[in-house]
Amino acid sequence: MAKKVKKKRKINLPKVLIAILIAILIIYLLVTLVIKFLNLNIKNIYIINNNLLSDQEIIELSKLEDYPSFLFTSSKKIKEKLKGNVLIKDVNIIKKMDMSITLDITEYEVLFYNESLKETVIENGESIKQENIYNLPILINNPEKTLPKDIFDNLVKKYVQIDKSVREKISEIKYDPNREVDNERFILTMKDGNYVYITLTKIKNINNYEQILPSLEQKKGFLYLDSGQYFEIFK
Repeated sequence: MAKKVKKKRKINLPKVLIAILIAILIIYLLVTLVIKFLNLNIKNIYIINNNLLSDQEIIELSKLEDYPSFLFTSSKKIKEKLKGNVLIKDVNIIKKMDMSITLDITEYEVLFYNESLKETVIENGESIKQENIYNLPILINNPEKTLPKDIFDNLVKKYVQIDKSVREKISEIKYDPNREVDNERFILTMKDGNYVYITLTKIKNINNYEQILPSLEQKKGFLYLDSGQYFEIFK
């Protein structure tokens, strides 16, 4: 019985070479696309909800002024850099696939200007050495009645309880204690020409100022909100 001889299959060299070339080309294209994606820079930077710091200041603080690589720009590091600024409470960073980045800023409130130290006082108790660029109420320390540090710290803590709309009506804050009754009393000079006495324990009373105004019948004087509520017209 004759043995069957297996025929060897011939390799189609041109087809193999074409397949190899196509595979190499696909790999090359994929590698090129990956490298290109990795090297894509940020295209747009959006800054929202900032009032005290300008867009440019925030971009410089976050070190994004050169529009670096989108992929290798760390949101965590941007946040750390921005929160290093005394005015920034928090930041939410949103990165989108259109290569844009949005910085949603939460700022601390600036409260008043400490005239004696030439400092802007912030809600977290920090201060910035600068002129009164935010047109804030001015804290005038009474030279004859020096403002103790513990009372100053309590003023900062309590002042944030005053509504913004009322704060905007205050032009000056002066420490004016009644030694016999209240060591935490202040007198506020209002932009409308009235003066208001308050004590830190009842500081929220001044939030009623806008409701009290009509009862004053456009008269000017001293409004006592530190003990009770009564009005003394200028003599």
